[in-house]
Amino acid sequence: MNNFNINFNLPYYKSAYRQYNPNVSQTMKRKKIPYGTKLPVTLTLRERDIIRDETFCDPDFARLAVVDGKRIEVELSLDDIEEIQGYIAAEANHTKNKKLQKELDRLFDKLQAFLDTYDDQHELDS
Repeated sequence: MNNFNINFNLPYYKSAYRQYNPNVSQTMKRKKIPYGTKLPVTLTLRERDIIRDETFCDPDFARLAVVDGKRIEVELSLDDIEEIQGYIAAEANHTKNKKLQKELDRLFDKLQAFLDTYDDQHELDS
């Protein structure tokens, strides 16, 4: 008998589990937006640095962001958010630094809120 230890608290598994178990995700319908719509995503400078410096995300990530004190606003589509989540999940699942892993997990969940709130695939529903 195989004994698999899957940590469903890791970002990738959380997202996949919510996707295939609708009782875990929000019960409200997601707001439909046109495909490719850019949403304002507010990040701390630390969150930006983590994405840019600790993952395989483009080093120029958020280079054109609007800075407001200790926060920045980045315009991202849902596709952009999913791509960034992939980089975050990969690093969170492979880092040995527990503090960084927790920060990556929180950042993944923060971005997941946009995917749980908005739907840009409604053109396919017609």
